[in-house]
Amino acid sequence: RLYIYGFAKVASFYCLYYLGHLLSRKKDLLMQMKWFCWLPAGIISFASLYIMGKFGSISFAQVKYVNPVYMLAASACGWFMLYSIAFFLKRIFGVKKLLMEIGRRTLSVVIFHFLAFKLVAAIVVRYYGVPAFCIAAFPNLYGNRGWWLGYTIVGVSVPVLADYLYHRT
Repeated sequence: RLYIYGFAKVASFYCLYYLGHLLSRKKDLLMQMKWFCWLPAGIISFASLYIMGKFGSISFAQVKYVNPVYMLAASACGWFMLYSIAFFLKRIFGVKKLLMEIGRRTLSVVIFHFLAFKLVAAIVVRYYGVPAFCIAAFPNLYGNRGWWLGYTIVGVSVPVLADYLYHRT
């Protein structure tokens, strides 16, 4: 493998960037698709990801994946699954407005989500009775034990709320 100066990581990300570029060129066509196209696309992509998960995993931090075709297929399936979820979510009253508000405050989320994770880590420390220094675990503490939902909610809502309050005052 070519790990020299991070070349493997850059090459992997560039492939995904180019895949996104190709999909963006078909954005108008994709936006015209109806629910009866997005529903099977979402179900098939979810099922594909579930099955692919049985045969391997992807870690971009360590540049580990089964093979490049596996990585590209999983990425495409993930994209279609998320787009189909987004297609249906934007039709639920209030969700579009909420997501637009989060989108306007993305920089705050990116900057402060790890800090917000410490609130959840404090709850995890209290729940499991582990030493308080475990709050410093990075990026999270016991996120693989079902706490990921709390990390997701707090990691987005606390920075968004803080940014909202900052701009209101």
